[in-house]
Parts: sequence; C-alpha cells; structure tokens
Amino acid sequence: MVKDQVISEVLRFFDTGCLPEDWNHTHLCLIPKVKDPKQITDLRPISLCSVIYKIVSKILVNRLKKHLPTIISPTQDAFVSERLISDNILIAHEVVHSLHSHPQISQSSMMIKTDMSKAYDRVEWKFLKEMRQALGFQDLWISWIMGCVTSVSYFVAVNGQPYGLIKPKRGIRQGDPLSHFLFVLCTEALIHLFKQAERDGKVSGIQFHQSGPAINHLLFANDSLFICKATKDQCSAMMTCLHQYESLSGQMINKQKSAITFGSKSDKDVWEWIKLNT
Repeated sequence: MVKDQVISEVLRFFDTGCLPEDWNHTHLCLIPKVKDPKQITDLRPISLCSVIYKIVSKILVNRLKKHLPTIISPTQDAFVSERLISDNILIAHEVVHSLHSHPQISQSSMMIKTDMSKAYDRVEWKFLKEMRQALGFQDLWISWIMGCVTSVSYFVAVNGQPYGLIKPKRGIRQGDPLSHFLFVLCTEALIHLFKQAERDGKVSGIQFHQSGPAINHLLFANDSLFICKATKDQCSAMMTCLHQYESLSGQMINKQKSAITFGSKSDKDVWEWIKLNT
C-alpha cells in the first residue's frame, strides 16, 4: 500500500537533495547516562529517525563505506570495513608497556588519551561540508549528505509523547546510520594536523624498532591517543594541533575524561609543567 509513495519520496530526495519537512521530523529520546540524572549533560540524546530518512541514509552508507578504506588513514580503525579496532588496542597496550619498561622510550616519551565532549553534537556543518570538499567528494554527493544533515528538526519524546520543536544549527544525529561515517571522515582533519606536525619535526612518536614506523596517534572514533616526546616543545606542538582542530570542527576535549601517561623514567620537572599547561 505504501510502496509507491516510499519509492517516490526516496527518488525525489536524490533528485532535489532535501527531504520533505514532514518526513524529517525526528523524535529525540534522552537516555540517562548515570543512575540519577540531574543535568542535561547526564543524558544521552538518541535520534529516532523516520523510516524514509533511514532508507535514504542507509543507501548513502552502503555506497560510502566501500570507499572508506582508501580515504580514512590507517590509524583510524573505527567503523571502517576490513579493519579491526582491536589492532589499535594491541598497539596501545604495547605503547603503555613501553612507557614503563623500554629503556629509551620510558626516558623520553609520553602519551595523552583524549575524549571529545559531546562529539557528535558539536560538529559544525560548515566544517562538515568543507571536509567533504577537501577529500574530493563530488558536489552532488555533498548536497545529498548536507541535505540529510541540515534538514533535521527535533521533537523531545517525554513518556512517549512529543513536545517542543528544535531546529539545530550544528551536530549530527546519534542513531543515524550515516553519522558514524561522517564523524570518522571529520577526524581526518585532526590526523592531517598531526602528520604535518610530524613532517615539520615538531612532534615525534614512538618507534619500537629502527626499521618500523613511528606512531604518534591512534584513533578510536571520538577517543584518541597522542604520543610525543616528554618535552615542553613537543607537548606545546601537540596542544596546538588539538586547539586548531577544536576551532575548525567545533569539537572540545573533555579534560575530566582525558589523561596523561608519562614514561616512568622521564623528567619529573617536565611532568609538572605539562600538567599545568595542558
């Protein structure tokens, strides 16, 4: 009974690049992250998207994910087919072990683990579009993606009933099949900044063997590990890269969920300076 209308609406989106407003209203379900939530930050917003939107989004995902392995850097393992996030986890374990036991690495290196605060909610739409352009996406593809992202409006579901109307100006939806892939594409900007800093000699990662690659970052979607020498200059260069990414993307590091691990034999005076200036 609804087949012809569904097909017509999906095809119209790919012709015009935007969904009809009545198909794109999204219920926003607020899921508690703690036992007794008292603030809005204690709630996780999950988008309950319409059937038409999910069909369109899934079509885009199925086309996009085939090409992600050639676009996304190998240091990002989340949501990329034919990659296992456990590979980065194993490397991270080796890094932590070396910071405590390796004769040279324990004297010279450090690692910063970061968590992005409200990662999906803070993505700027302008940055999202510019990243697609920088990565070489066709204009038609960009219009489809931005049509999905920018045409959203929210109702808040309270006890199963919709209330209010919210028209956001940034962010991507949690609960949208497309959002994971858009987010990892955005992190390519952060990877580029660190690669540039490494080429300029401002940041040096850990090299387990002289013939092996140097590792200065590992990404797990919105959680990241950054590795450099435990010096004031390299720490400052690392923070410059992170601040540049924050200003471009709208992301913000959650310092309460971030941590620093120093090499066990590194300079304790440098520890104090870095802790005060990061």
